[in-house]
Amino acid sequence: SASTSDRSPAEEVNAVWQKYKAPLESIYLYYAYLFDFSKSRATIGRSEFNKFVRDVRAFDVLSDSGVNHPDLIFMRVHQLSKSAESVLGEEEETEEGKIVHPERMEFGRGEFQTALVLLAESLYGHRVDLPQAQRLELFLLSDVFPNAKSQSFISEECTELDDDEVRDMLKDDKKTLRKTFDLFSTRYASKREHAAVRLTFRALSEMLKFYELHTTV
Repeated sequence: SASTSDRSPAEEVNAVWQKYKAPLESIYLYYAYLFDFSKSRATIGRSEFNKFVRDVRAFDVLSDSGVNHPDLIFMRVHQLSKSAESVLGEEEETEEGKIVHPERMEFGRGEFQTALVLLAESLYGHRVDLPQAQRLELFLLSDVFPNAKSQSFISEECTELDDDEVRDMLKDDKKTLRKTFDLFSTRYASKREHAAVRLTFRALSEMLKFYELHTTV
């Protein structure tokens, strides 16, 4: 494989994404569903973005800078996005074209990476002694990971299922569990899928709300 010195700046930045892929995905999902746990697509809007910037303790600094105000960075990310059309909110037709209200703008995972780069440059762009990838990593290690909140995940290895009592309980309640699954998977099935094939994210969310479990998980 090519040595670090042989990589282009873009490859160096991509290496940072790969290195911290898991924790960044966890952080992204937390903020994507922060204000609407039941939405069908993981996207970050203006409110979620500003909350993220506040959590990493960069909002006040950037707000005072003027040109790097968080709202301007958010707008810049949206403008730079090649896939923005797929996640746009409400639009208005004008003589000059379509205008998207800031409060309706959203972006996905790729744009979140762009936002992190812009934030890193806004905070550490003065560190000309470091290449861009290292400024990005400095931002992640100094500001993002210590302060940003993240969505916890259940381990793939669930030891509780190896417990005989748990296994017997699931077996005893198999019919009830099956009926519950069929009910919610059918009621909230995607139009592109056959009903009762699988539990969509929205169906799971509604089921948790129905049984009043959404505040405890």
